[in-house]
Amino acid sequence: MGQTLWNRSTDFDTAAQEHFCALYGADAGWVCHYLEEISDLCDTDYTNANGPRLRPDLAPRYERIAALSQAAAQHKMDPSPAAERLQATIAQNILHAQALAALAAGDEALASERFRAYCSLIRSSETRFQPDLDVYRMIEVSEKFTGLREHLPFQA
Repeated sequence: MGQTLWNRSTDFDTAAQEHFCALYGADAGWVCHYLEEISDLCDTDYTNANGPRLRPDLAPRYERIAALSQAAAQHKMDPSPAAERLQATIAQNILHAQALAALAAGDEALASERFRAYCSLIRSSETRFQPDLDVYRMIEVSEKFTGLREHLPFQA
């Protein structure tokens, strides 16, 4: 995207292909397909608190993201720093999508349990992946906008 800002004649798809090939080599094709597929399944209105939290129609989409991510986690990539970061992102996507699926389905306790697992995972790898993921911000945004809660309110 940066290239298109300073050179309007840059073809976005060509630049994206070059970028992913440089990062992932022979794995670039499946990585792009994975990222495009999960992007198509995400609902940014839902994760930005536009509309109700109970959205049974969205739960299968987030379950699909988790399933795609679980399959992607099994893909053997050539070792590289980019592959290591991608595998960490995929592991995070599994837990985050599972939490969103439970929230959309109306199971707040399960959503909270899954979100706690997600928070634990990203906190445990914060020093390694901080350049790629602002842990504090991700948790804060998830709680403030998405409606996920690491801890459910006390109920008597």
